[in-house]
Amino acid sequence: MTREYTDDELISEFLPDKPNPVSDVKNKPIDENFTECKDYPPDSSDVIPSDALGMIVNGQEELRISEEDATIVAYIRSSQRDKVKIGKYYIVPYPNGEKLFTKVKELQYKQNYPGDDANEIHSERAETMEIDEHEYKYLAYLEPLCILYDNGNSLERKRTNTLPKPNTSMIKAHELESIQKGLNIPEDGIFVGHLSVDGELIRTESNPDTVAYYLRNKDDSREPLIFRHVIICGSTGTGKTFVGKNIIRQYISDDVRYKIRNPNVSQEIKPCIIILDPQDEYSQISEDNTTIDTDCENNLDMENIKHGGVKNTVTFTAKVGNETYHPTTAAPTKEFTIPFSLVRYNHWLIHGGEMNENQIHALERLLNDYFVSPNANFTYDDFITFIKNLARKE
Repeated sequence: MTREYTDDELISEFLPDKPNPVSDVKNKPIDENFTECKDYPPDSSDVIPSDALGMIVNGQEELRISEEDATIVAYIRSSQRDKVKIGKYYIVPYPNGEKLFTKVKELQYKQNYPGDDANEIHSERAETMEIDEHEYKYLAYLEPLCILYDNGNSLERKRTNTLPKPNTSMIKAHELESIQKGLNIPEDGIFVGHLSVDGELIRTESNPDTVAYYLRNKDDSREPLIFRHVIICGSTGTGKTFVGKNIIRQYISDDVRYKIRNPNVSQEIKPCIIILDPQDEYSQISEDNTTIDTDCENNLDMENIKHGGVKNTVTFTAKVGNETYHPTTAAPTKEFTIPFSLVRYNHWLIHGGEMNENQIHALERLLNDYFVSPNANFTYDDFITFIKNLARKE
């Protein structure tokens, strides 16, 4: 026969030398969804907060940290187990007021009893009834990201160089400043998107409650981001174009100006963005997002995020024979061609991919002859006529 364990007994199992942290709390109202218990060390008078998801344990797993890795394990209370997810961010406080900023890297169930014939009993029970989750421990393995501390003026971060105390509460990271500082996200700059884990937005207690992810734009020691190389990587369908549009949108606004590298120009200039768009993915930047309501617009304004369609967008399309471009947006379209005069000093424009070295050499000689010809009109068709001349062929 096996027996079912309560949260009180499971915590006591991890703390065999400590008094039961649940039963020690006397004459306090008990929430049916939460059993209050004291933090340790034992002289702490604080009660575990109602948003505590679990507690740091040092039992079956070592509580350890080194320069290379760490093993920090939290026992998750049964009523909170569905709320703890891989990759989400959590806070574990230190006694001195500092906070460990961490995320879950692994979740694990462990049996409360030794593996024996009870496994067969459970497998038979599972056919007719649901196994009680209290029969298992639920452990979260935490990856320390940094330590947050108050320097007297602001929240700062440092590397993780010490362990949290056993029996300390683990709570969800819900303060905007803690998440921004913990992930080293600038508080302003070029907007990329809102922070999420597995597509689920991270919510905070601020207003708006999302976490805007910015790239540093103006730095005293570096040039603005628009003048530097940036690469956006990701597999197909992961949002590279979406991120690119978000970044570009922040540059195209009436109040955005940059100083250019010309020493003779003292004023700041509004940038003009040229996008090479072979897949026709960016022309839609001219249109408003119809799914954005007034509340969403207000939140974006509060986060200083530019939004709305760019009305002065123009789509340039190459004119090739009788081909017609079918625009996907209402942005005005202009056709263009490459002037043949550019070929004079850029022979490679008409080399083609299958020409050998001798053919390329011959073509370049013909181009040189053509561009010094007194009757040249400097068009592609005129060049074809020029090289078809029988006398010239000889």
